[in-house]
Amino acid sequence: MKKGFQSGFTLIEAVVYIALLGLILSGAVLVSYQLLDCSTNASSNTTVQDEGGFAVRKLQWALSGASAASASGNTLTISRYDGNTVTVRLSGTALEVKESAVGAAFVPLTTPNVTVQTFLAQTQGTSPVNVTATTTLKIAGSGTHPSLTFVLSKYLR
Repeated sequence: MKKGFQSGFTLIEAVVYIALLGLILSGAVLVSYQLLDCSTNASSNTTVQDEGGFAVRKLQWALSGASAASASGNTLTISRYDGNTVTVRLSGTALEVKESAVGAAFVPLTTPNVTVQTFLAQTQGTSPVNVTATTTLKIAGSGTHPSLTFVLSKYLR
């Protein structure tokens, strides 16, 4: 055994190891935060796409058996061949629908998870009538997530 030889870490080695460990841990925390943020954004986009898709499918259903349609700003009224009248309107930040065969009250077509920013219905022509409905949805309570626009255009026959 040699005299004067000491085993262990020097102070400089310990400081370097602690600094490296700090860099690795801060990188891991940053990556974890980014993964969680991306997951939240993906979930929000999926919610908006699902809600918008449902609203468009409901409008397609109403227009598939339509004999006539009229539009006034943010309200679309559809008369169907089966005698049912379907009215879709923007009320506040939600789309609402009323079917005469089901009841006299408007019911929400969108959930509180999304905010409907715009709903514009237009009819053009006489025979055939072209009905166009455009709506823009955004995740509720979010100022940073982008909004998505959904457009439906259908000719009544």
